[in-house]
Amino acid sequence: RLDEKSTQLEQGRLDVLELAQHTAASLQPKAEEKNLLLQVEGETAIVQGVQTILGEVLYNLAENAIHYTEKGSVVIRVKPNGNAVTIEVEDTGIGIPP
Repeated sequence: RLDEKSTQLEQGRLDVLELAQHTAASLQPKAEEKNLLLQVEGETAIVQGVQTILGEVLYNLAENAIHYTEKGSVVIRVKPNGNAVTIEVEDTGIGIPP
């Protein structure tokens, strides 16, 4: 969608930590089905962006982490870093080969 010139993407200020918390809340039932601990850590981080696209990316990463984790936990971290924000999704699953 980002490459399509005809698609109008509504950008605005958004809180990445709040988006991560919303994502975790929507995925909580899937985590509970597998007896996984799903957590969000970090600090408020305001960015300019497209909420629906960032939300989809974050949801996809977290959902995959839950899907490929049999026991343990999934942690979504939001780390402000100067003018940037780092988003990490860490799990105790099978991992991704190098």
